[in-house]
Amino acid sequence: MTKRRQHSSLGDMVSTAAFLGMSLYLLLAGFELQADGRLASAIGVWMAGGLCFAGSIRYPIAKLYDRLERLRK
Repeated sequence: MTKRRQHSSLGDMVSTAAFLGMSLYLLLAGFELQADGRLASAIGVWMAGGLCFAGSIRYPIAKLYDRLERLRK
């Protein structure tokens, strides 16, 4: 397995902020859809927001995955 590099470049920080910002926006948009009675649409938007949040924490997820892989071996 290759060693992961440090993720502290400006591009990494910008993409992380964009993913986090979109996840918050989609969370609020889902509540608006729910208030309008469109529950199926709200659930879809919340799922997209969850995926954006996962994108914003992708580097900690990768580190956790690496630790779990090391423990398995």
